[in-house]
Amino acid sequence: MFLTRSELQELTGYKKPSCMIRQLRSYGLRFFVAADGYPRVARSEIEGGKQEKPKSRPDFSALERVGNGQEA
Repeated sequence: MFLTRSELQELTGYKKPSCMIRQLRSYGLRFFVAADGYPRVARSEIEGGKQEKPKSRPDFSALERVGNGQEA
């Protein structure tokens, strides 16, 4: 479910938890810090599990045309 400490060390290049955390932040990966001070990274975060699609912005151009007296 989560990467092991040795996998975190290989991923970040660091053994010290604070350095791991700094490197994970620079990678933009989601993680949390457990009570022991070590970061926890879900395996799916690395293995490319389900990824959310970026939300697109709605196209309001039709509303602008209607507001100007033009038909959409």
